[in-house]
Amino acid sequence: MSIEVTEHISKVKLTMKDVGCILDSSRGRYQPYDILEIAMQHGYNCEYIDAIVEIFDKGCTIVDASIDYVYDNAREYVCDKWEWIYEEVESAISWMNDNADLPAGCMFEINPNSGDFGMYYYGVNYQQVVETDTLTYYEGMILESMLNKGDILKEDSLDEYSEGDIICIVGDNDYPTIEEIIQKVRDFIDNEKEEEEEGEA
Repeated sequence: MSIEVTEHISKVKLTMKDVGCILDSSRGRYQPYDILEIAMQHGYNCEYIDAIVEIFDKGCTIVDASIDYVYDNAREYVCDKWEWIYEEVESAISWMNDNADLPAGCMFEINPNSGDFGMYYYGVNYQQVVETDTLTYYEGMILESMLNKGDILKEDSLDEYSEGDIICIVGDNDYPTIEEIIQKVRDFIDNEKEEEEEGEA
């Protein structure tokens, strides 16, 4: 039988707690197949793997005369199709990113440093923050002002602010979540009010 869909990825509730490695690189040459299997269990369509799985489920084997080797399972066989599998993995990961309800600033990928596959956080931009409908109009204006002036919030390694720039907090090493950005804006507004009240006293 083909790989069954356990739950479509669009229905999986993903949060910041899920950020991190899913399949580490210690799986070696089997990692690509395992990524595809996860994607297919969540709705990704790969007819080639389904067909191979069905062959082995029927108790058949596949003989590769060129290397004098008998394959008796789908994982082993597919992982040797290296000229095909890496491109298919890219397609599967892209499909997961397009269809999953990811937390803002997150994406599925194979980490370029560790080689681990997972959901990783890379920060959010101004547009993602304001589209949450969490900020009031005034707070949105303050956020934009703070970005333009470089106060408290600033764009990541860029000289001029634009709406697509990733937001980072001055003095912090990690990219903030939307909630942390909004809190910074509100703290800024509260501080301004306190200074005004002190000046009037």
